[in-house]
Amino acid sequence: MKTQSQGMASSHPPTPPGGWQWPRFLYRKMAEFVGGPSGGILTTLRSLTNSAIFGKKGNGSETLSSGARGDGRTPSPRFFIFACGLVVASLGGVAVVPGAGAQDEVEARQITEQLKNPNPVNVTQAAEQIRLALEDDPEWAVAHLRKEWLKVLVEHADTPFYAELVEDLTLCGILADPSRTADIEAFLQLRIKMRRQEGQVPGAIADAKSLFNVAGMRSTNTALRMLAECLDAEHGAKAPELLARLRKEQFAGAEEKTMGVRPQDGVMKGLAVESGQYLAAVSRFPGEDRQSRLARGNLLLLADHGAEARTLFEKVLVDGDAADKVKWTEDVARAIKAEDGAIGRANAYLRQAWNAQVKPE
Repeated sequence: MKTQSQGMASSHPPTPPGGWQWPRFLYRKMAEFVGGPSGGILTTLRSLTNSAIFGKKGNGSETLSSGARGDGRTPSPRFFIFACGLVVASLGGVAVVPGAGAQDEVEARQITEQLKNPNPVNVTQAAEQIRLALEDDPEWAVAHLRKEWLKVLVEHADTPFYAELVEDLTLCGILADPSRTADIEAFLQLRIKMRRQEGQVPGAIADAKSLFNVAGMRSTNTALRMLAECLDAEHGAKAPELLARLRKEQFAGAEEKTMGVRPQDGVMKGLAVESGQYLAAVSRFPGEDRQSRLARGNLLLLADHGAEARTLFEKVLVDGDAADKVKWTEDVARAIKAEDGAIGRANAYLRQAWNAQVKPE
């Protein structure tokens, strides 16, 4: 079942909204990220290799341990892994642990100690404290959840009780502050790992599709790799053919002759996400500041509503402050990537943005 809107975009390369110019200091800033008009700003798919990963090293592929599959099986030679050399300038921010008072840090340490306690009652109480903290002070709680509390739970994640807590708290962390794209990616990656470990492979595939949609351009390769691993675990003997099709669809988007052409229905578009939990949270962020708009846009991307997210981001790109133009440009590209289920038109958009706005000295 498909959850994303269709038919809202043409098959031609999208053009950046007009009516604005980036200040010269942003030209230089953008140049620092991309290294030139033919360089990092484009998602260069150097290799999307269909080689087996079992025992292979030194060719860009990754060698997985038997536990990495999440289903207890040893990786087989037929497994197709995506060694995606996606080289893209990330124009977004990174997670920053905010400053906190002494009392806050005492509370954080108390929660950590409770999580380390082998008594499930104490761990359950600590998890409830985390949920309350995510509602009361999302910025502080999300930072500690990612940097500290989840690490304690993951150490015991071979026990279903702890694995389920990780799944629950990562989702709570995403919904608490969906404006933090880097944190969303980290939470989803961990959630995918836990769901595969617990045998919930269809759910892991849904999360991997959401991760592909919301991921920054720099980390799209990680999202594709995790999706490939999930599809292999789910489809068994049929996986090589499916992954070969997915590889072809993504690889086509990196070729000059097809870059900017909207793809037809393919593997990615046939994958569903768990959209309800994300769509229900959109109304919690009604503001028109950058953080609220980014939160709504990210939730739409997670829910596979790429066209709606793109409309939101494009409006901000036209109306917003010049200082944020570079960031919003990548946000529009992320939405195009989610809308298509492929990287080609997002690449074309970024190339046109570069050509239109970055002038030689």
